[in-house]
Formats: sequence, structure tokens, C-alpha cells
Amino acid sequence: MKNLIITLLRKGSVRTSKYTAEDLAKRFYPLRGIIRDCDLLGVRCVEDSPFWHPDNNDNRTALIHDLAKARLGDVRSNYYFILVRFEKGDRYGIPQPQRA
Repeated sequence: MKNLIITLLRKGSVRTSKYTAEDLAKRFYPLRGIIRDCDLLGVRCVEDSPFWHPDNNDNRTALIHDLAKARLGDVRSNYYFILVRFEKGDRYGIPQPQRA
């Protein structure tokens, strides 16, 4: 699943019938709010999210690089640093979710 998430972050969409956007967000919660299901493509980006804008490419590339070195869910790996940057740092350019 990690490779699927990395491909999604690189391309902005991924063709899959096995997983939904919700499945991916459950496994890697920073994806909440920046991806959605699409009938034709499987899972794709939410186009109006600032995370996907070209001026955020450096942050997106850093997330891909950090995720490639991590093991999902294992806080003893580089995954811990991803979570710290997401919770306490610049969030890789991912906007804070709106509260209803």
C-alpha cells in the first residue's frame, strides 16, 4: 500500500479497484482532505487543495522521499518524523482540515 500512496503523491491519481480514498487515508491519515474517489481513475487528488499546487512541489517531493524511507505505522522508523512534521511543522503544505 505504501507504493500505491507514493504513486498517488507523484502522479496525483492512481488506478485501483482494491482500495478507496478512505482506505488509503485510514492507513496514512495525512491524506485526508487531499484525495477523493473517482469512478474512472480509482483515487485522485482534490484539485483545489493547496498541497497539489506547483508552488508546493518541494513539500510534496519531501513527503514522497520521507515516506519511501519509512514503514507505515511503525513509529520506530522514519514514519515518526513524518508525523512530527505533519503535526508540529509545516504539514508538508497540507492544509488543516476545516472544522464543522
